[in-house]
Amino acid sequence: MPKPLTLDEIVEALQAEEDQGDIILFPPDDGDVTDEDSGDENEANILHLPSRMLRSQVETQNHPSMSGENLDEEEEQSMPARKKMKKKENTVKQWHDYETTASITTCGKGDRDEEVFAHLQEEMTPVQCFELLYSDELISYVVEMSNLYALQRNHTLNGASGPSLKMQSDLGLGAAVVLELHERLPQELGPYNLYFDNFFTGLPLIKHLREHNIGGTGTVRENRLENCKLPNSKEMKKEPRGKLYHKASEGIIVAKWHDNNIVTILSNCHGLDPITKVDRIGFVDKKRSKIQVDCPAVIKMYNKYMGGVDRFDENVDSMRVALRGKKWWFPLFAFGLDAACQNAWLIKRQSDNNWSYCDFRRNVVTTYLAMYGKPTTRNSACGAPLQLRVPNEVRNAGTADDHAQVDCSQRRCGYCHQRTRKMCSKCNIGLHLKCWYMFHNK
Repeated sequence: MPKPLTLDEIVEALQAEEDQGDIILFPPDDGDVTDEDSGDENEANILHLPSRMLRSQVETQNHPSMSGENLDEEEEQSMPARKKMKKKENTVKQWHDYETTASITTCGKGDRDEEVFAHLQEEMTPVQCFELLYSDELISYVVEMSNLYALQRNHTLNGASGPSLKMQSDLGLGAAVVLELHERLPQELGPYNLYFDNFFTGLPLIKHLREHNIGGTGTVRENRLENCKLPNSKEMKKEPRGKLYHKASEGIIVAKWHDNNIVTILSNCHGLDPITKVDRIGFVDKKRSKIQVDCPAVIKMYNKYMGGVDRFDENVDSMRVALRGKKWWFPLFAFGLDAACQNAWLIKRQSDNNWSYCDFRRNVVTTYLAMYGKPTTRNSACGAPLQLRVPNEVRNAGTADDHAQVDCSQRRCGYCHQRTRKMCSKCNIGLHLKCWYMFHNK
């Protein structure tokens, strides 16, 4: 092993070379370990190093000598090649003006409520409606998942994000949620017309639904319209209410309508006709009054079928399961009961519209209590009526002097219901001495 060089020898060797390298000083291994700072590093001087540092090991690193050409080649080899960003293709190649007299080839079966709820016209009780949604299969699934959690409760989960949905990598999260929920609908009643808000709506989703003969309508954000050229929202606000601009392409229509605010909507199953009048509050001669504005059919259908989630939240929040538990899973379990009950109430209203949500829940609860409830069992005789605790044959047996009075723990008097520490051993009931004869002579 070569003899290590001293610091002075290394300095002399570096000064003799044209290309000076780097000097690396290792901390001295003398057993003197401390957390105290060695001084101001910005004002350190190579000519005034402490003795401990001078006794430490030193290494030098020489810079590799390269010609200019080799240096350029080395840099080119070390620099990774940039990946060429693949230009995202537009979902819709070309937009054109939509003729208001033209008919759009609709997707889905249509918005015919009587056809969707035809199988629900028979009279069903509230419990039958509830069990349509909260069935034995669902309960078995909850039990299975609970047992699975019990087996894995001591395992460490890698990451907090759940599994990705199908089509999420191609269409995005919002579109994947819509498609996932659509797969859970009864296929025998499809194809459906779906309605969603601007978080989910996009041209890829609408085009994908059209390719699978599924109707889709939803408000859309302006930055998701790709190359569709429509007037700016700021410019449209200067125009009168009811003003409408529209474009179409490949069976997809986009409309921009001036209402209280600018509404941009996208659909593959509804057109603009017929354009009807809707009532709004506006200003006429600087006075607030009711006015009528033009409203296209696609907006009217969207307003008719949209908002179910908001009504669902309102109904569930009005009557929740009031029990509070310390387990993390109990709110999820209680929400499942509330959600099933609210949706079952909507099914019941298709055949009988006279049921309120409160009456429906009360009927479900009372029915289950009558079917599966057990009569309350009394742990003691304290709360039972007096006739059950002391039969008349025992109380009136003989005279009052034939009953013996004994000491007991504090309890209520059977006659005046005040506290006493005396009782009748034969009747096994608390009695004051002043109430003794009146009780036994009833």
